[in-house]
Amino acid sequence: MKFADSLGKKLLRANPALLFLLLFLTLLAKTGIHVETANIAGSYLPTAQNFPKLTAYFSASIGDNLLAKILHVTTVAQWIYLHILLIGICFATIYMTSLKFGKGASNAFMIYMFSLSATASLLMTIGKYDPITFIGATILASGSSSAQLILGSAIMCLGNPEMSVVAALLTKAISYDRDFRHLKHSSNILLTTTIIYCLAINMLLIQSGVQRSRATLIPFYALQSLVSVVQNPLRYTYFLYGITWIVLLIALHLLIRNSGSVRPMLLGGFIAIPLVFTFITADGTRVFSLITMPITIYLYSYLFNYFKLGDSTNRLAPTIIGWYFIAWLILPGPNSSLGLLSEGAISSMTRLSTAIQNSYPLR
Repeated sequence: MKFADSLGKKLLRANPALLFLLLFLTLLAKTGIHVETANIAGSYLPTAQNFPKLTAYFSASIGDNLLAKILHVTTVAQWIYLHILLIGICFATIYMTSLKFGKGASNAFMIYMFSLSATASLLMTIGKYDPITFIGATILASGSSSAQLILGSAIMCLGNPEMSVVAALLTKAISYDRDFRHLKHSSNILLTTTIIYCLAINMLLIQSGVQRSRATLIPFYALQSLVSVVQNPLRYTYFLYGITWIVLLIALHLLIRNSGSVRPMLLGGFIAIPLVFTFITADGTRVFSLITMPITIYLYSYLFNYFKLGDSTNRLAPTIIGWYFIAWLILPGPNSSLGLLSEGAISSMTRLSTAIQNSYPLR
């Protein structure tokens, strides 16, 4: 207990920039790096999609292609460099967002954000549209003005419209709970923005003659999910939230205990609804963590206020942060078989270098 308390005090008092570096290196060691080289070459590049013409259902995620078209990105290497830059912006967004919490409390938020499965997924799927979705979700969940909410919603839609719709539905669901009613305004803006965008992009897909959609693949992917669950149900369930299960279960316990009743909208929003969508698409941790990212940040805000983590006189805060950091180090994250080290940063950097060296221009 004393060790956790001492560690927590050091983490909360640490220089934010140095703590950020420590957290990033720890995350890199835990998850490693994976580059979507084959998908980049065959599906993601503007030249593969014939962008701006929409050629497939995944063309709906136009944010990456729009940037690539503007910057004249035509090779796999250039695409990887672009997404490394976008991932850097994601981490910069975490850092800048954490600073608004003030001294000490900003470090607590930073530790929480680095522990999310969505953050780990950024390093595990380099080349996908996840960074834009991540940036939008962070701006949305941490925004207080209507302008920030609209901006975050729009950016998230550019990353992936389907994920944005589900994220909006989850936010709407928990806003019906009495402890999260303050989210009704945010959920309305998010839902309105995503519906308008999805209607527009689907009209463009229809006009472009794209008949295939994600919905047509559900039977195949649902079967894949069923196999994954049956083979290892505990692993499948754990990696959906990862270490954040601790935060979620504590919050649900407090909310249910304080009210003396089950909170169906919270159980639906945090578990049932995202689980159904993730199961039928077989996307697993990566998609689950992204669609639940806004509500997990809202959940942090609830516990932040409940435990008064921003109060420098709160003696419990360092202990909580210390134990949470220890748990993050020990427990495995996505793509890791061990807690502290998985495939390792060195081998991961080698794979990244190889992916860039083996890239080629598409003709």
